[in-house]
Amino acid sequence: MSFTNKTDYEKLSEIMNPVDVVLSLDLEGLRRKAERERVEILNRIVRSRNTFQNEFLSGLASDLRQELGSRYTMARLLLTAQWLME
Repeated sequence: MSFTNKTDYEKLSEIMNPVDVVLSLDLEGLRRKAERERVEILNRIVRSRNTFQNEFLSGLASDLRQELGSRYTMARLLLTAQWLME
């Protein structure tokens, strides 16, 4: 990412997709997915979080950084809780 104030919101939306998938489901919906698919979603979230931190973190307003960071945390928490419920 360049050091300008321009943020690629289309790419940001794209990297948030795995988080949105998890947050659109409840624990039962996550449980119904195959374990392999849940692991892949978690891996996509980790890769997405790395991209977010490396390419977007410094260019976003602090309230947006905090909100998107919280969404990552919630998605990982839901996935973890789902595994603990099995």
